[in-house]
Amino acid sequence: MRYRTFNYPYIRIDGMKIITADPWYKSMSRGEMEEFLAKPLLMRIGLVDSDGYPIVHPVWFLYRDGVLFFLSNKKSKKVMLLKNNPKIYFTIDTDKPSGVRGKGNAMLIDDDELAIDLMKQMILRYLGSIDSKVSEMLIEEAKESMVVKIIPRFFATWIHK
Repeated sequence: MRYRTFNYPYIRIDGMKIITADPWYKSMSRGEMEEFLAKPLLMRIGLVDSDGYPIVHPVWFLYRDGVLFFLSNKKSKKVMLLKNNPKIYFTIDTDKPSGVRGKGNAMLIDDDELAIDLMKQMILRYLGSIDSKVSEMLIEEAKESMVVKIIPRFFATWIHK
């Protein structure tokens, strides 16, 4: 059986590579992508465990200037795996269907102040207020969290119009 192959066009805007994720859908512009990534959606990250199996975790995230951030406990499996292999896959999507996905390299940043600041921003984004018991607990947990900065190699986007 022969499979049809596709050439995926891409655009490079301000050094950012944005490619068409699927030949059946339209690709997002940078503005559309940034508007999409500003929504309180979950990002799923893909890592490879020590046995060579993929693992996928949903995480809260923030997008800033072409970079994605999330937090994970300093002793978590995610952090341990990223220390050994910083390669990461990510996808953020909706049931519309539309989304953003890509590959990148993860940088681990051990900075409690930055972790707390990012957590407060994520709480506002996902919960709407930092004035709750849950928010207080999450801010406290951020003190034991590693900041994970994803530097994407590219963004593959799709949007149904």
